[in-house]
Amino acid sequence: MLNMSYEDRFVDVWKCTQRGLVYPAPHAIFSTVWLNTNINRTKIRELMINVRQEINKNPLLSSKNTTLIIGVSFDSWDAICENNQLIRPKGMELHYPEKENPNISVIFSASKGNFQNSNGDIWLHVKSDDSNACEVLQSYVEKVLKEDWDLKHIISQVTASQSKTGRDGKVLGCRFSENLNNPSDPISLAKHTLIGAEDIDHFGGSFVLSQRFMINWDQINMMSEDQIEDLIGRKTDDTIIPDRDSRSHIKASRVQDMNGNTTPVLRLGLPFGRAETNSSFRVPKSVTKSDEAGIYFAGFAKTAAILEEVMSSQVGAVTGFMNDRLFNSLHSDLGGIFYVPSLKDLDLEHSSEYNNDFSRLEHGDWNRFPGVDWSRFDRHYTKSSDNGLMYYNNSNYLFNMATGINPHSEFFKPPSNRILSLLENTFSLWQDNWYFNRKQEEIEHGIDYYIHQFDIDDKPQDIMGLSIMLRKGWAIRLSLQLFSSSSYGFRGRKILLKNGDIIHYSSRRECEGKVIYGSDTYRIMPDEIIVGAMPNLTLGEGRYVMKYLSEDERLQGFLRNLSEASGVGHVIPNYQKALDLGLAGLQQEIKKHAQNANTQEKKDFYEASVLALNGISEYFLNYSKLASKLVTQMQAGQQFEKENLLAIAKRMEKLSQQKPETFIEAVQFIFTVHSCLHLNGEPTAFGRMDQMLQPFYEKDSITLDEAQEIIDAFYIKLDEKVQQNRIFMEDHQPFGNLAMGGSSGPYPQGASLGQWIQQITVGGTIVDGETDFAKTKPAYNDVTRLFIRASGRLPLNAPCLSLRTRKDIPDDILEEAAHAILSGGAHPILLNDEKLIPSLHHSGHDVGGNALKNFAGWHSEVDIRSAQNYACDGCYEPQFPGENWFSLGGFSTLQPLECAMNQGKTISSAGQSYLFGQTVSLTTKPADQIASFEELLELYEQHFELLNRKAFNGQILGYGANTDFCPSPILNVLMDDCLAKGQDFYSGGAKYNVYGPCYISLSNTINSLYAIKAMVYDPLTAVTTLPELLECLCCDWGYKMTEPFISNLAGHARIAAQADRYKRLREIALAQPRYGRGHSEVDKLGNQIIEMIATISVKTFTDPWPQFAQSLQNLTKRYSSENHPFGIQIQPGVGTFENHVEMGAWNGASADGRRLGTTVASDLSPSPSPADLVIDHQAVEFGLALQGFEGNGTDLMSDGAPTDFNIREDFDVQSLINVLKQFSRGASSNILTITVANPETFTEAVSSPEQYNLLRVRTGGWTNFFTSVFPEIQDQHRRRPISTPDVPKDNNVQAKCPFHQWH
Repeated sequence: MLNMSYEDRFVDVWKCTQRGLVYPAPHAIFSTVWLNTNINRTKIRELMINVRQEINKNPLLSSKNTTLIIGVSFDSWDAICENNQLIRPKGMELHYPEKENPNISVIFSASKGNFQNSNGDIWLHVKSDDSNACEVLQSYVEKVLKEDWDLKHIISQVTASQSKTGRDGKVLGCRFSENLNNPSDPISLAKHTLIGAEDIDHFGGSFVLSQRFMINWDQINMMSEDQIEDLIGRKTDDTIIPDRDSRSHIKASRVQDMNGNTTPVLRLGLPFGRAETNSSFRVPKSVTKSDEAGIYFAGFAKTAAILEEVMSSQVGAVTGFMNDRLFNSLHSDLGGIFYVPSLKDLDLEHSSEYNNDFSRLEHGDWNRFPGVDWSRFDRHYTKSSDNGLMYYNNSNYLFNMATGINPHSEFFKPPSNRILSLLENTFSLWQDNWYFNRKQEEIEHGIDYYIHQFDIDDKPQDIMGLSIMLRKGWAIRLSLQLFSSSSYGFRGRKILLKNGDIIHYSSRRECEGKVIYGSDTYRIMPDEIIVGAMPNLTLGEGRYVMKYLSEDERLQGFLRNLSEASGVGHVIPNYQKALDLGLAGLQQEIKKHAQNANTQEKKDFYEASVLALNGISEYFLNYSKLASKLVTQMQAGQQFEKENLLAIAKRMEKLSQQKPETFIEAVQFIFTVHSCLHLNGEPTAFGRMDQMLQPFYEKDSITLDEAQEIIDAFYIKLDEKVQQNRIFMEDHQPFGNLAMGGSSGPYPQGASLGQWIQQITVGGTIVDGETDFAKTKPAYNDVTRLFIRASGRLPLNAPCLSLRTRKDIPDDILEEAAHAILSGGAHPILLNDEKLIPSLHHSGHDVGGNALKNFAGWHSEVDIRSAQNYACDGCYEPQFPGENWFSLGGFSTLQPLECAMNQGKTISSAGQSYLFGQTVSLTTKPADQIASFEELLELYEQHFELLNRKAFNGQILGYGANTDFCPSPILNVLMDDCLAKGQDFYSGGAKYNVYGPCYISLSNTINSLYAIKAMVYDPLTAVTTLPELLECLCCDWGYKMTEPFISNLAGHARIAAQADRYKRLREIALAQPRYGRGHSEVDKLGNQIIEMIATISVKTFTDPWPQFAQSLQNLTKRYSSENHPFGIQIQPGVGTFENHVEMGAWNGASADGRRLGTTVASDLSPSPSPADLVIDHQAVEFGLALQGFEGNGTDLMSDGAPTDFNIREDFDVQSLINVLKQFSRGASSNILTITVANPETFTEAVSSPEQYNLLRVRTGGWTNFFTSVFPEIQDQHRRRPISTPDVPKDNNVQAKCPFHQWH
């Protein structure tokens, strides 16, 4: 057994466990037995064999999953161990033992009668699918006990699930589902319920806490139904109540171990009896026929201490009072903690008489399992998509991946047991957030404090006297020390005592100090593959930063909208260089360039990068030390864990200096550097991981399955910190956060709560410098497929996988991608190389125009090899890995239309304050003088150019500002040319400097222009004039009737009549065809508008006005040198990212029927149904809709013009492959994202978040969990248009969904 493999443990443990121990049978009889003399092992063994044989031969018992589980008191098992020279189970050691008898927990006495220790010798659990079988077997057992055992006394309790089917039982008056949150799959049960390799001598054993709880119905019936629900923490439809009430039953019952991991208990309790009232008062609300007398609780765990901690949490820290409010209405009259011996303990492991046949399990067949009907475990969370690929909740996912019992697609192989075990831990962490907040403590002090807290040899005497650049280097180093320290980086909760000591969390000791929360950045699970951690806070929640500015500097930064938190990242580091050199090699590169430093500023620049890399090296070493420490804590049976931890320790020590050589070393190295960047406020992406990792795979000796397991583990690491409970979302966004372009500003956070910006790009084109695309070669490889499969078979929302496509993309890649998309993660998104590479290549062409054509030090052209090597960053923006600085920009394209109609004024501001609107552009002719649609378009173009030039004129002035307060010593090492120039990444250090304006609301603008053309200027369809339409929009389509557009003195009837007129005009506007829904005329206009916008955006830079040209020349003078020119690239794009709801608030009502301040279409997607009207999904064939985005307009959008499509879950695979092929061949925009979910699935998920906690949606810039986003955004997703499979033109063959096409 010591040589058992890790994978085999999850199967072999069942061969060592009492038959049916974990089975949630609907009928049970629980017995506590007292004996006159000590029991012996032989008696127990004989009883188990005799019972097994009786079940097999008695037709009243057989084929009903009828079993007997036996537990033994600690005193009795100690006697058995002594008599039989057995080793005492490690799990029998209590956390809170009584002094007189260490086998009894003080929690029983501390509960003041709420929990009972009845000092029974034996505990019996007879269970079956049939009530009569329970009674027959109970009689047989009692007969044996009376005849063969020295029986003193026995108390038995008959229990049964309150359910007609036996599968959906309820408790507490049939209000709440029984045992709802039980571990329900073999992996979770084996990990948490059964003794594992940590105590190999008792492999397969368990511990049980039994309590017979009597319910005080007179007290409960005095409560309202809401109060009863609050008591439990769930509504009666099983929905968890998201609140901060820590004393509800479900919250008081959830505990963590010393490592901060939740330790679920298997609850197999059932109700018993019928309630009786003891009240003498006549009350309308009294006991009913469904009210049980009590609940017999039987909770199983792998150690007694876990059960003890559950009781301790329910008792709480305040003497005489119960923390769990449910205990005000119930108490126990019978119970205790017992050891449930393994078959090895009872010498039954290889007994043919006990008759356990596991032969089918050897072949992965979980349908025929001794004593267990596994389908009963999955009875609470059974919902999943009929397509066989998409899972709605983590419980059902783990169950199906581990057993394969439910119908499902077999296209993707299930993950290994090791990956499922790691996923189980991650899911548990996600679920924790429904119960309590896990956010870490703020970084309380600055570098002047932390410099004295760590053992560092080269401490400066006066750290605050150093330059800001050096202080930032120290801040990085010290932050990484802090994040990898046991006092701050721990997972979960601890208690800071008043004397300064930190102890493991215990509910009993809460009052002794302050409860603190760790950053969860310094821990290793013994079976982990990739180690380390991402930050706790998501992008929208802000960041934790260590202070390094003086108070005076902080005030100066405030005036410029900058701070220590102004780091942006939003680029792709040169991980290829890092892999090639390793940290020591990077240090050597710094030293080489530092030799040329001729000023103190330059010397500080290089020294800061040395400090940053030292911090990363120390972070690696701290993890190596942690792994080595954990090795000493492993037990004899944990040989796999020992070897794994030793390998981790060796790997992390090596990578602290040397370059990686193996596949796993390369993945670990990239992840650690990536997490160090994010922990220091530089959210960056990964780049072309398949191209970087393929050489490591080819020279390694691992199999594809082994490589897949490493990639799977890497994915899990990137998605550990998901927070699904919106109530516990926190706002730690400091002033100056994310200063994009040199100045920060408040940006919408609510839709950014589920992401860290983690893009991975795969596939595409080989970098060879070939300018003729037809001669280039595809870059798909084995690792490309590994990433797509990981996205398909792991139900995660990060990383975001981007697949670069070409006409010659292999069919099997498209097939993998189609199945991955249908698994529901909206991954991969697709990018078209033949559109993007040329536009990226030309993004620097003629920038600066004649003003900078021959200007000394200016060079803006882009190398074709850089364009060929593009990868996605941030949301999807194509960038040059390791080569560019980046800044967003852009604005709403509806605003120039408002200005064109309204003489340079905005419509959204029209009313009593700003009269006809706030002036934001130059004054042009009034609406009544705009004689034609063409004239309106000319005015639109004019205002767009004015607003665009004005925006960039201001933005360019902020270039380089970040360096004064928040330089980036890490990125200076990882972005090309920074070290060679000796210039900060934010101040001209990078090879390229990309401005990527992302224009929003384009679909609404196109629809509005088309509606104006039809309603105002088309002689065949005109119904209004432009002045009337303008007033209509100023009055929000009749929903904001205000002066100066109509006088209040007109009276209600006249005002209502005018409002009705506007509302009828809105109906006509909404009836117009929509962009992106297969209407050729609208799509043609759309291409015209998009081409106009892209052209003007580029023209702003290629034909700059004098002031802008002067700014470019000034930047060139400041940041260029003889050997290193300076240049800027312009890459226009379309993008609301995740903020399409918030961005709608910036715009007035629009001529497409959109109301004031309501959501705009995401990215370049078709517009959703208006929020105030019945949903119209505008169903159109996918291929037809997609083709409408093809044209010069989207081709010019080099920063991406993503089209976000929604399809139903039964969209057939082949039709989706055809869509992906169409995109790859260019009949589309240049980026495509696809969300898979039925509208009704969204509707159900809104009110049942736990049932749908794996439902994912593309939110513009990334994938997010639907249940974690705010209701406004949820509603917008429900309103998106749906695209359908293209109907075959040659026959009427009905398409099949992904699952049924194989059956």
